[in-house]
Amino acid sequence: MGEFQTEGAELKKLVKIARTKSLAFAFCPAAGEEEPMFCLHRRKKPEILGKALRKESEQTKVAFGMATVEGKTLNMTCDRLVPGMSKKLKKFFRGQKLPLDVVVMDAEGQEVGG
Repeated sequence: MGEFQTEGAELKKLVKIARTKSLAFAFCPAAGEEEPMFCLHRRKKPEILGKALRKESEQTKVAFGMATVEGKTLNMTCDRLVPGMSKKLKKFFRGQKLPLDVVVMDAEGQEVGG
């Protein structure tokens, strides 16, 4: 687990905060047998989280933006997208015992499938 990786109790705490205000996030999908990397942060900008997660994971594909939680739905407005992001994030959250539905939107607010 790296410096910016968010998991377990810390992730649950930040999801609770995301119910009241938008938080910056970054997501890097798994390559091969590796675990995907996801981080939420209260103060850092999404671009900074994306760069840090890219460096930490040594991957080229990283998504970042702002996230909010409404009910059981995690709404993610992405500045940069990764293919198949919503499916991979749903699986990640199930593994963290956080059964959230994930809605991924582009920077203009249009819902993106997959």
